[in-house]
Amino acid sequence: MTCFEAITDDFNLQSATFGHVHGIVHRALSGDAPALTAAPDVGPRVPFVAFEMRIRDRLGVIRAPKRPKKDHEPASDPWTAGSLKGRPRRAASSSEVKIIGRNAVEAVERMRRDDIVRVYIDEALISAFAPLLKWCAKTRRAYHVVPTEELDRVTESTHHEGLCAIVKRRPVRSLGEALRRCRGPSTWLLLDGIRNPHNVGAIMRTAAHLGVPEVLVSGASWLEPPPVVYRTAEGGAEHVEVLPFERSPSALRSLKSHGFAILGMSSHASATLYDFPFPERVLLAFGAEREGLSPALEAMLDATVSIPGTGAVESLNVSCAVAVTLAELWRRRGLRVT
Repeated sequence: MTCFEAITDDFNLQSATFGHVHGIVHRALSGDAPALTAAPDVGPRVPFVAFEMRIRDRLGVIRAPKRPKKDHEPASDPWTAGSLKGRPRRAASSSEVKIIGRNAVEAVERMRRDDIVRVYIDEALISAFAPLLKWCAKTRRAYHVVPTEELDRVTESTHHEGLCAIVKRRPVRSLGEALRRCRGPSTWLLLDGIRNPHNVGAIMRTAAHLGVPEVLVSGASWLEPPPVVYRTAEGGAEHVEVLPFERSPSALRSLKSHGFAILGMSSHASATLYDFPFPERVLLAFGAEREGLSPALEAMLDATVSIPGTGAVESLNVSCAVAVTLAELWRRRGLRVT
């Protein structure tokens, strides 16, 4: 008889041995023991992760409780509905966000590990993320080993890559605070009415790669982006600060008073990306692909710039347009985080 069978077949498992098993598992995860054996006189020793998985699966120690299924109408807005159609959005709390995807979670662990509240993980990833799980156990943060279907529900996506971290929300600064901190040449982005979460995540990834420190966004929904934004950003969201932006003349005047030229990217502009003399401080404004920039914003632009091409299609996807534009600016003078 193996030690797993000896423990799980015990008549008094739920009452007499629960605390003992939990203590053994916790000590092993904290690095105090390389392997587990619940009873020295029965069966072979087993690796602590495998043992923990089987015991916890049997007892339901950390598995999220099953909830009764309900019928939900799929929301029409992908930003508020998430990526898994027909599922309701499920906020961790008003002060927390869901980060999904391996690179995204690794970036959080590397840059602000103490902000991690709890982790949901597929069993297949336990070995790869053993250091993170050991740290969770040592610091008394819960982690849940769950099947793919449960991760789909928790993350509101089928593209979670087997991993989700519930993380404390980063403080949101005002535009004025960001402007006061800005030093020297800088390039910022303004996303006007862009709501596709995959485009937003891709833009965040590009901004991080090409040194853009601030991304201004319009719309209150930006304060609670769906998890897919973080997964698509592949960790880039940890390197870029998102600032809520009101389309108001006073906000635009404030940017201009701090030396920022406001340039709109438009496929109809006569000036092109490759010959326009970009100033040292520039705010690049990108609109939604169908609607373009809002009239209030267009009225305050210093200039419009286009990305030249064959003309076979009207324009690029907005995330591609951002990448091409920032890459050209990087080539010319380099972008530095301020």
